[in-house]
Amino acid sequence: MLGADGASAHEEVERWRTLVDQIPAMVSYWDRELRNVVANATYEPWFGLTPGQIRGMHLRDVLGSAAYRANVPRLTAALAGDRQHFERPLVTADGETRYVRVDYIPDADEDGDVHGLCVLVADITDEHRVQRDLVAAQTLARTGSYTIEPATETLRLSAQLLRILGHDPDGPGLTLEEYLATVHPEDRELVEALRDQAVRGEEYEAGYRIIRPDGAVRHVHSRTTQVRGDDGRVLLLRGVMRDATEERELAEDLGAKNRLLTDLIGMLGHDLSQPVAATNGYLEILDAEWDRSDDAARRDLLRRATRAGRRMQSLLSDILTLVNVESAAIPTRPEPTDVVRAVVEAAHHLGMELTTTGEAVAWVDPLHLGRMVDNLLTNAGRYGRPPYLVRVARVGEEVSLTFRDHGEGVPEDFEEHLFERFTRAASGVAATVRGTGLGLHLVHELAHANGGTVRHVRPTDGPGAAFELRLPGSAPA
Repeated sequence: MLGADGASAHEEVERWRTLVDQIPAMVSYWDRELRNVVANATYEPWFGLTPGQIRGMHLRDVLGSAAYRANVPRLTAALAGDRQHFERPLVTADGETRYVRVDYIPDADEDGDVHGLCVLVADITDEHRVQRDLVAAQTLARTGSYTIEPATETLRLSAQLLRILGHDPDGPGLTLEEYLATVHPEDRELVEALRDQAVRGEEYEAGYRIIRPDGAVRHVHSRTTQVRGDDGRVLLLRGVMRDATEERELAEDLGAKNRLLTDLIGMLGHDLSQPVAATNGYLEILDAEWDRSDDAARRDLLRRATRAGRRMQSLLSDILTLVNVESAAIPTRPEPTDVVRAVVEAAHHLGMELTTTGEAVAWVDPLHLGRMVDNLLTNAGRYGRPPYLVRVARVGEEVSLTFRDHGEGVPEDFEEHLFERFTRAASGVAATVRGTGLGLHLVHELAHANGGTVRHVRPTDGPGAAFELRLPGSAPA
């Protein structure tokens, strides 16, 4: 029997054999018992067996027992009529581990009965190595990749990008609509516009937020480029997405530190210069007028210089405390501390007359307590009026200190900003009195560091302001 070009059947077979042997992949056919019917020459460098030697062998004897057992579930599925496509490592006859892509293609008749399997095994070691290096690079750079087919609106995500999004890298991936659902609601309109650009084949670059399945919010930066066909039509958009959360947090932290530095420099230039100038001025007058002044005048100048020095010392203490607060480095050494004694000592230091009621011992750092009490009393003396009262009481497991003055009180529109750094009311007495806007902020931070709280309490028994400081009454269990 001759072929179409006059070749014999034997020659046709040899041509097919030559063709199949040139394929750079293992090609074979196995019957239902998984015994080989035919195999190409590519099997020899992999398993050390020629096609003639393989013919009639069971697949288990070619692969080896361990590899065969690993493949049994896929072989069983293929013999049931389900085509199998997968990747796996494969050890060659020389002991080298290579990576292959395997296809088990059922040979089924019209009734669906499977008579055997066509097997295609392609070496993808280099591709696997490149993919592995790419994954390592993407992981290191916190970057993933994706593609979008505008014609079909098909989205494909790399394993690393799925990790960034908080999804299983071995999972089914996400559609464009499913991805859109991961975007933060406030940024969804932006990303919807980007999706429309992608569907039109337009490139884009943007930053926005996504929400992971566990509720964590991440900042990402996405950028695409076009892949065009010979006719200029956009066939594909290739994109990269970077997890920019850490760098954004660092930038915000740096910005906050720069703002703090600017504020501190401004405060030093404005608020610290006054007591420094006052101290120097009083001492210069005292030196120049010493011989012409009596004791009363000398003492008055010394008292003025001392008050200015104390003001300067208080400002420096606030600055040092603020630096520790902002660097999250507030070491606390709590111990049983008599709070009334701390109040009395602070009032004496400030030259303030006040009335205290009650008594209690709190579990607090004594230095921090002194700073908090000093700032609360200074705040009352600066913005309030006498009489000044401090009520101390035990409230459950806590100690409560309420600082009360009888001035004009806190403006309602400023109440929510009371404990913010460098903020001062723009109306009322606060607008006419010098201050840094640091005192109450530091009280708030020191109270928190010691396991306590501070809040403003609007008095119901007359004008004025009241601040309640609560501290632990004993050491944590």
